[in-house]
Amino acid sequence: MKIKQVRPAVADPLEKLEATVAPVLGLSLATSIGSFGYPNGSTALDDLQEYSADLEERAVLRQQQQELRRQNNIDAILALAREFLPRYVEEEPVDVDWLARFIQYCQDVSDRESQEIWGKILARETGKPGSFTLATLHHLSLLSSTDLYRFGKLCGYLWHIQGRSGLLADEQTENDLLRYGNIDPGESFFKNGLVSNYPDLRLRFSAGQYHSLEYDDRTVRLINQQSRKKPDIAIYPLSSFGEILYGLIDVDPDENYFEHCLSQWRSAGFQVSVS
Repeated sequence: MKIKQVRPAVADPLEKLEATVAPVLGLSLATSIGSFGYPNGSTALDDLQEYSADLEERAVLRQQQQELRRQNNIDAILALAREFLPRYVEEEPVDVDWLARFIQYCQDVSDRESQEIWGKILARETGKPGSFTLATLHHLSLLSSTDLYRFGKLCGYLWHIQGRSGLLADEQTENDLLRYGNIDPGESFFKNGLVSNYPDLRLRFSAGQYHSLEYDDRTVRLINQQSRKKPDIAIYPLSSFGEILYGLIDVDPDENYFEHCLSQWRSAGFQVSVS
């Protein structure tokens, strides 16, 4: 019988809670919430009045801390937008209501990589107003920095067919993503609407027929050399929002994964050429 080892706690629970809420509240946990209620459960009028005044003070400090944090996030995103501005911009101004919603959605984004995505959106919208809809901004605001990080990793394993991007949909895909990218394809990509949950993009091969796929900046041409079999290659395509987000992310392709796919296709009877 195996004895399950219990991992030691990495920090004192109260200290961790303190560190979690302090940046938001602007106060220490003890100063902010005390016993989570009236002091010592007292209902004496003097105690309640003192508690009420203290509560108002903490509320003001929390609001100040929140607005300072938000302003810092907005300033960081505006600075990044300057770096991503296109060389030429259209004369049409950015819609004021669009900009107001943009600020509303991005003001609580403190992760640097996430801020870069918001900065790119503002820069491109400045260059060509109407490039990003309010629905796109809303969808992006629902993704956490962890969601964006995982999707960014996934983008390094996408193939491109007929102008669309997606994941190979075969029995080996899940194992390949885990092996090469330490990615669980079912983590959240389908739930968040980034990837279609149906492989509705297919390349069908009759004998001697060929199709081309792209990975990174390379084109792979596959020719079916089998006379009796008619294999196909299926893809889980990105959603329309996934495609937009993909265009905002710096992709890091995996050469080992690329070579592995080529080897698999050769073993399946395809003639493979790369250009």
